[in-house]
Parts: sequence; C-alpha cells; structure tokens
Amino acid sequence: MDSSVLVNAIRSAFFGDSAEPRDFGEVSAGAVAAVARRWAEGRVSTEIMAARALSLRERLDQSLSYMRADLEASREVDAALLEYALAVQSATSSLQRAVRRLHEHARDNHVEYSSADADAVEVARDALLERQVALQEWLAAGVSTCARCGHRAEHDDWCAKCEQPMIVPAPPIDEDGVEAVPMGPALTAVYFACEAVASGAAPFDVLAEALRHAEGELAGVVAQMIACQHQLADDDVAHALQHALAGMLDGLAGIRRFETTRVVRDLNEGWAQIAHHARALHVEMRPESADVVEFLG
Repeated sequence: MDSSVLVNAIRSAFFGDSAEPRDFGEVSAGAVAAVARRWAEGRVSTEIMAARALSLRERLDQSLSYMRADLEASREVDAALLEYALAVQSATSSLQRAVRRLHEHARDNHVEYSSADADAVEVARDALLERQVALQEWLAAGVSTCARCGHRAEHDDWCAKCEQPMIVPAPPIDEDGVEAVPMGPALTAVYFACEAVASGAAPFDVLAEALRHAEGELAGVVAQMIACQHQLADDDVAHALQHALAGMLDGLAGIRRFETTRVVRDLNEGWAQIAHHARALHVEMRPESADVVEFLG
C-alpha cells in the first residue's frame, strides 16, 4: 500500500468525487491586483482577468449592501462604533470603485490601464485594511462586546438589548498574510460560520454544527491512516499528509475553544492554522498546482 490511497481518501473526504475545492484567495483584493499585473505582462488572459475582477466586484457589492442594511437597522448603535463602521463603509466603497474600473477595463479589453488599475486596487485595499484594523483595535480592548450593536460590558455574558452572546473581539488576520488555500465544502462551512458568529449574524450553534461536520469528514481519513500506519513507515508523502491532517485537527480544536472563551482570537488563530496545513495538504496531493497556489497567496 502507498500514499496514493490516502491521497484519494483525503480528496474524497474534502473535495468530493468531482467538485473542485474552493479557493478563498481568488477573489481577494491582493490576488486580483496581482492577476492584473500578470495581465499587463501578457501572462494571464483577458477572460481570466475579467472573471476574477467580476468575482471581487460582486463580493464587494454584497458586502456594501449588508453594511448599509446593518447601519440602517442599528439606530441605537454605540456612537464610537458607528464612527468606525462608517469609515470602513467609506473605504469599502473606494475599493469597490477601483475594482469596478478594473472589471470594466478587462471586460472591454483595455489592457493599457491594467497597471494603473492594479495600483488603485492595492491603495484602496490598504486603506480599507487600516480602517478595519482601527475598528478591531477599538473593539479588542479585552472587553466583552455585542457583535451586533457594539454594547460593551466587562462582566456581561449576554447583550440585554440584542439577546446575543457577548464576545471578546480581536483584530483580523491580514487577508494577504494567510495563504490562499483550496478548501472543500466542510471547511468552507467552518470558515463562513466563523465569520457569521463573530459578526453576530448567526448563533453559536451554527459554528458547532459546522465543526462537527468537518471533524467527521476528517475522522474517516484519520482512522484509515492509523489502520495502515505500519505499511507507510517509509513513505514521505504519507508522513507529510499525516502531519497536515493533524495540524488541521488542532486548528479545528482551536476554533472550538471559542464556544467556551468567546474570544475571537481563537477563531482567527484556529483558522490560520487550518489554512497553513490545508495548503501543505493540497500541495502534497496536487504538486502540479503548487505554483498556482503560491501565486494566489
């Protein structure tokens, strides 16, 4: 028996029989700007450039729609939180305009604007990140906070107004600091559950269910590794896969700690650990795609 059996088991558990893994990096602002620079050099087709820009444009459109709805509904939000939220909304609008221009130029095959468009996207991305970090630093003073309205109370477990559990926020991990990682449905669900719970958009039960499903997907692969461990003693690829899977399980355990601690840093650090080991897992399984994964990161 060789490591190909484990590769097939992992691919089946995480990616299914035919579905390609989700790539979170493909629609990040940094990745889209990098694609624009490759487009300028003739290394990426106009069709790919237009598709990437459209994906990010649609995501930003949706984000702004949610922001506006949240701000309209939050008439009693903390005044300081409102100021920070409006600054984030303004910066997001600037990034949306930069991406819209890039998409329109790609759609019309105006490659001569690509370098300037990439610069504009990166400048807007950096400005947005600064405002997001400022907001999170204000929130991350170690004080329990309602993710929905911003009410802060050092010793309260629940927000009386929103009837939501209080959490301890943390600054986000830099989008470009976590490698772009192909993910299957189970881990995709964990990622979005973390976002929803941290923002107050979903109850803790949503995250608990996503974690149970992801851990269940891993359990079968881990059991198979244990059963055939003696046959893979000299297989370097198998050892690398085992190490990556163990690291991903540790990351899921870190995220699960949030259910008790309610500290968002546990979500961030757990996900960063999953992303790191999932990238290694993917490279071992599909070495021919390593350059693409590195580029998207």
